[in-house]
Amino acid sequence: RYVLTSETLHYAKKTHIIRSGSRVTVNDEYSVMKADSMEILLNRDQVILKGHVEGRFSENSQDSNPL
Repeated sequence: RYVLTSETLHYAKKTHIIRSGSRVTVNDEYSVMKADSMEILLNRDQVILKGHVEGRFSENSQDSNPL
């Protein structure tokens, strides 16, 4: 399970996009990614991180296909 942390989140219902203009952190038990801003394009299953992007990844992190 991934956890998204940010001071603000905005959801555009018509375009199905989640945005944050404030610092974001996405992590699970083993990995973490941080950025100054983020967009999640729900229709494309795509996450875009911008500005001072940094991360630490582990082989133990979640599989993208949990089945």
